[in-house]
Amino acid sequence: MAGWVLLNISIMCFLLLLSGFPSYSASSKLLCNPDDSSALLQFKSSFTIYCTSDFVNCRPPSPTASWEIGTDCCSWDGVTCDTMSGHVIQLELGCGCLHGQIPPNSTLFHLTHLWRLRLDSNNISGELPSSISNLQQLIYLDVSWNNFSGQLPDVFGKLSKLTFLDLTMNNFEGQLPSSLFDLTQLSNLYCSSNKFTGPLPENITGFSKLTELTLADNLLNGTIPFWCLSLPSLGTLWLNNNQFTGHIGEISAPLLRALYLSGNKLQGSLPESIFDLENLSVLSLSSNNLSGQVNFHLFCKLNLYLLSLSKNRLSVNFEYSENYIFPRLARIGLSSTNITNFPKLLTQLERLEYLDLSDNRIQGEVPKWFYEIGKNSLTSLNLSKNLLTSMEQFPWNNLEHLDLSSNLLSGDISSSICNASKLEIVKLSRNKFTGIIPECLLNLSSLTVLDLQQNQLYGILPGSFSKQNNTLTSLNFNSNQLEGPLPRTLAHCTMLKLLDVGKNQIKDTFPYWLQTLPELRVLVLRANKFYGVITDAKSNNSFPKLRVFDVSDNNLSGPLPAAYIRNFKAITNAVQEESSLQYMNNVFIEDTAGVIYASYEDSIQVTIKGVDMVLEKIITSLAIIDLSNNRFQEKIPQIIGKLQQLKWLNLSHNKLTGAIPKSIQNLKNLESLDLSSNMLTGEIPAQLSNLNFLSVLNFSENHLVGKIPQGKQFNTFSNNSYEGNVGLCGPPLSRKCNNEPSGESPPSLISHNEEKIGFSWKPVAIGYGCGMVFGVILGYRVFSTGKPQWLVRIFGGELNRRARRTRTRSRANHGRMH
Repeated sequence: MAGWVLLNISIMCFLLLLSGFPSYSASSKLLCNPDDSSALLQFKSSFTIYCTSDFVNCRPPSPTASWEIGTDCCSWDGVTCDTMSGHVIQLELGCGCLHGQIPPNSTLFHLTHLWRLRLDSNNISGELPSSISNLQQLIYLDVSWNNFSGQLPDVFGKLSKLTFLDLTMNNFEGQLPSSLFDLTQLSNLYCSSNKFTGPLPENITGFSKLTELTLADNLLNGTIPFWCLSLPSLGTLWLNNNQFTGHIGEISAPLLRALYLSGNKLQGSLPESIFDLENLSVLSLSSNNLSGQVNFHLFCKLNLYLLSLSKNRLSVNFEYSENYIFPRLARIGLSSTNITNFPKLLTQLERLEYLDLSDNRIQGEVPKWFYEIGKNSLTSLNLSKNLLTSMEQFPWNNLEHLDLSSNLLSGDISSSICNASKLEIVKLSRNKFTGIIPECLLNLSSLTVLDLQQNQLYGILPGSFSKQNNTLTSLNFNSNQLEGPLPRTLAHCTMLKLLDVGKNQIKDTFPYWLQTLPELRVLVLRANKFYGVITDAKSNNSFPKLRVFDVSDNNLSGPLPAAYIRNFKAITNAVQEESSLQYMNNVFIEDTAGVIYASYEDSIQVTIKGVDMVLEKIITSLAIIDLSNNRFQEKIPQIIGKLQQLKWLNLSHNKLTGAIPKSIQNLKNLESLDLSSNMLTGEIPAQLSNLNFLSVLNFSENHLVGKIPQGKQFNTFSNNSYEGNVGLCGPPLSRKCNNEPSGESPPSLISHNEEKIGFSWKPVAIGYGCGMVFGVILGYRVFSTGKPQWLVRIFGGELNRRARRTRTRSRANHGRMH
């Protein structure tokens, strides 16, 4: 009985205890602070909300979809409230589908209790307002992956509690504000991929707790200050892809694990202090001006996973290195480091994933022991730009990227290459490979890029492209000896951006069926045996993204393909859709940390002034149409003037007739224009002198007449641009233009005058019949002897006046026609 009493008393006490804390009872509900609720709704109303698929990790709908008047804001997606006061303390709007700007008086800055604000992956533009300093409780601020621009406000003195700041992937510019370097609590600072300029400050008072500093991909310059390399807590330093100069100073950051200094203008030798960083796992120093000799065995003191010394003026010495152990080394970049042999050190690297020995002086056959390294781990191998003559095996099952270009490799391409079933990029260009293309190579399900240009491959191009080849973006077979027709199964490659089969022996009609490929940007069919008329486009959406169209040096005939030209939307659009600073089909190979350790860019051959040139990279703003050296006839269509982004136009060596279209004046971006070796007539339109970017011009070997336009770019062209047009006159030609009859008229005008003179004698022949012979003899005697003088003056003068009127009328007619 006593036990029951005690139990009941305990239960009553527990219930009374619970009743004393009503705010934590299960039935209670936290209500949002009404001022904060209103501020959030007004903040939302200042944006347009729509979701796109721009970011892979973003999933619609927007978090703000749950924000409704009359509901508790503490229950809204992305909103966290303080359990006691109901104030909003966290706002998570990453991938929030916000489009617009944040005005300086935004109600966002009324949420003064916020300690975490995340706007990751929206489309917010304009400047970041200085009124963000009102949020003085902020610990975490993330505005990365937006379109913010302008200078970063210098207000961080009021945001002294910040421990995390991410400004990555915006358009911020100018110098980093000085107050940023005074933050004493900051542990993570990410400012990469902006347009920050100027040097870093020499002395700072903050950053004592900084563990990660990321300033990569900006325009920062000057020398790297001492504090950058000596922060006591720093674990990762990203200064790559800027414009830093000078020497790398001594490094005394004891906890440093990753140092990225690649893509700058750093000079001198490696500091000895690098070899004392026992925790260093990543050292990336590629693409600088570093010099001197490096003894590779010294790196064994470190705990390296990635080492990149590529593209400097360093010489790497592997002597004694075989006697040292590198237990974690998996990624090695030693391009352009004066290596003459395969380092035997590679045999001990059981985890080798990435190896770049390109642009060295390694020659001869690939040794047998090399095929044993990284059999199950190697994913990327670059041996390009060496003097290799033979490579018999491809034993790497997990290989994804293979570059053997620019060597002396000969013989057949071994079908063992297909054992690497995960291959994505295969670059075997600029070698001496012979034989046929292994069909299994085209059947690799992951294949993205296949570059076999400039070899001696022959046979029919395999036609095994299936609907599974939807990963292919680039196929380059230029400068081989391939025959037969173009396989129609290429139409299955719906992701194809570049197709180059130039300089082969392919015999076929124009592949109109390629017009359905939605991503095709480059189509090169030059120097083959394509023949016949280019049939009309089957759709108003043919070749929608095509920017390079080269069918030169074939046997194509008929009129120019006006229907296709009209549909080249990527060139006819007045506004360039993609950044002109980017490259077509630029493939970056990154590691899990986003570090680019290899890349691929498409390349093509073009002809300028009759000279073949190789474009190692194809800038996205490039737009070329080359229809030269065919048998095209009829007039140049006026629709050519719609190609407002066109850079190079070559219609030379055809049988084109008629006048030069005045619509060419609309091609304001045109840099090269070649209409030579045709049968064009009429005058050169004076409006073409307004093409300000024109640097190459060739109108030679036509039937053009009249005065050559003067002014601007036209004053820079030489005689060669106009030779072979006997009717042209004026500078730079020595033939002067003169409205008065000259002693020697152009052949076309002499012929014209002779016809008129002959016509004037016809009434004599008709009217006097049998007296024609007498009249002709009399006329000859009169004009040859000059007697009687009065008769010569009368008829001679009349004839001269008629000739002048005829020439005047002829010019007037030309003016109306052209």
